[in-house]
Order: sequence, then structure tokens, then C-alpha cells
Amino acid sequence: MKDKYYEPQMTTQILEILQEGDIFIDLGGNEGYFSILASFKVGNKGRVYCIEPQNRLWEIILRNANKNNCYNIKIVPFAIADKIEEVTISLSPSINTGSSTFVSEKRRLFWETQKINCTTLDCLFSVEQFTTIKLIKIDIEGYEYLALKGGRTLLENQVIKNIIIEFHSLQLEKLGQSTDDVIHFLNHYGYVEVNGIYTCVKD
Repeated sequence: MKDKYYEPQMTTQILEILQEGDIFIDLGGNEGYFSILASFKVGNKGRVYCIEPQNRLWEIILRNANKNNCYNIKIVPFAIADKIEEVTISLSPSINTGSSTFVSEKRRLFWETQKINCTTLDCLFSVEQFTTIKLIKIDIEGYEYLALKGGRTLLENQVIKNIIIEFHSLQLEKLGQSTDDVIHFLNHYGYVEVNGIYTCVKD
């Protein structure tokens, strides 16, 4: 926490990109901090999708949204991956660290677990038929590559305009992936990084 802001750089980036009426996807919503900020910025004409699979956090997100009169936030109770399946998540003892993960590790053997339903970005947002998603923030503890792979159609059609990713290199490595894999994947679909934001520049 710095100057009353959580992750000040990401906070600044999100607030600078979003405008009234925009659509924002908070992938890895945790307690809803970024969803609340985005909700104020996009206003009643905009929409915020807070994607958070941990059921212990849903009540917290709802309470935070209600206290701030943020009624344009939709909680999406799924994990996002490259296919539809059921997985098990290891729940961090601290709910506000964002360190719960699907990646196996010895130190997590005695953590509580939860069965989670996974879907893909393409499946989730094909129903909405959006032409433009202004920004997606991804912070999902090593599943960033798999989540993006499940959004190929959105990326190919340039529906997602901007992407901010919190990379988790160690967790990616445990899944046989790397930060470079994610970057090359995005480059393939025409996304270029500028000041930590991946923006679609493909014609």
C-alpha cells in the first residue's frame, strides 16, 4: 500500500486507460479493489466483470461493491483457462494476498482446497457479443498463458484493446511455460508492450 493505493502503478494504468462507457475485465478480482476503481471510472454506461473463482471472496466483493454503490459490476464465479474443466485450487491462508493458485507446490500441501469450474474467455464473452473490451487485467498466479490461449478468438478479432498482466514466472515455469511464451503469444496476435501495457496495433 502506498499513498492509500494498492499497486499504484497498475492503479494508475487502469485509471488512465478506462473512460466512461468502457468494458473492463478484472481477471483475478480477489476482493474487488480494481473492479471498484474501474466501476467509478466507466460509470453507469460501462460494465465491469470481476472474475474470481474463490467462493470465500464473493461475499466480500459484493459487500465492497454495495458499500461503494457500484452496481455495474458482475461477479463471474469461474476460473479462466484454455479449456472447460474442473480443477482444484489451493487456498492461501490469507485471502488478501492473491497467492491462491492451481499450481502444485509442497508448501501448499496443507492449505485448504476448493473445486473450481474453468471456462475460457472466448466461451464467457461469446454470449455478450462485445465488439470492444477496452481493458483486461490479468493476475491469476501462473495461469496467465492458459487464460490468454482460451481467448484466441477475442484476440484475433481485436475485441480486447489493452491488456495488463501481472506475470508469475515461478508458477508459469511449474506449468512448463514462461513469461516469454506469453509475450510471444501476444505478439503473434498483434499486441505490443508499451510501458507495461499490451496494446493491439494489428491492422
